[in-house]
Amino acid sequence: MRITKYRDIFSGILFLILSAIIMTSSYSIKTTIPGRLGAEFMPQVVAIIMGLLSILLIATGLLTLKKQSAETSETINKKDLVQVLALLTVVTIYVLILKRVGFIISSMVFLFAAFTVMSPRNKRKYLLFGILSVVLSIGIYYLFRYVFLIFLPAGIFSL
Repeated sequence: MRITKYRDIFSGILFLILSAIIMTSSYSIKTTIPGRLGAEFMPQVVAIIMGLLSILLIATGLLTLKKQSAETSETINKKDLVQVLALLTVVTIYVLILKRVGFIISSMVFLFAAFTVMSPRNKRKYLLFGILSVVLSIGIYYLFRYVFLIFLPAGIFSL
């Protein structure tokens, strides 16, 4: 399968659209205390940074396109394509189960699956992946809950 010479431009446009979606979605987050930074602040910062980086990626792609001849192209093998599709599947499942199952459990499963998918078969360290998944999920949950005062989905723990 061939990757076109327009990949940076297409990726930049895709991420620019995604940043616009994140920015508009952040306005639907309810502010608890007017005049103070609320839960919508971080998604807006992420959306702005992602939008700026997307514009930079598009510009870089356009400059590279001018320098690149029509003959040069890169190839991607089936193994890499399967890896990308597997990761997209893992991300999709994570998004679908996040509210029902809760942040901590779904993030543990997501991180473990992402680490497994992204590492070569002969270098997979399942114990390390499990420990990292647990520590990162709980750490991020407590950071948002007690430092940023942002509630993440509790899922099955909200009973």
